[in-house]
Amino acid sequence: MKALLIESIALDREANSLLQEKAFDLTAATEKNFRLPDCKLLCKWKKCKMISTLTKPEYVLAYVAAPRPAPPEPWTEEDENKLLAITSDEIDLKDTALGVAAKQMAAAVTQNMGKLDRNSRNLLLQSLAKFDSTENQVSPEGANHVI
Repeated sequence: MKALLIESIALDREANSLLQEKAFDLTAATEKNFRLPDCKLLCKWKKCKMISTLTKPEYVLAYVAAPRPAPPEPWTEEDENKLLAITSDEIDLKDTALGVAAKQMAAAVTQNMGKLDRNSRNLLLQSLAKFDSTENQVSPEGANHVI
């Protein structure tokens, strides 16, 4: 969200700077004063539906038809504090996509144990035993369960 907002702010500044530099808005009558990249920039700023094969006059028409965008909201200190809080929180593995996937795989293995051949079952049991023995070793509180 922050990256999108920063990009939006930069685009707004660039478009407004271009319009101030030209001292007039892009219209069919003033299009000769704008280069194609300028027209593309202004259309991107107004969020016009664009395809790469448009001609300059088509960009101008799209720009004129689109409403002027509202200035983007600035990234506030409160937004930054929320972002820092989210990134510094300890998150239980069960609350992550990896944790959900691991739980689903464990459920699938449990339900299909009878379909595994003897060698695969033995490998799985050895892996579980190894995991249980390393989990019981002294480690920081919750180190196996928190990212």
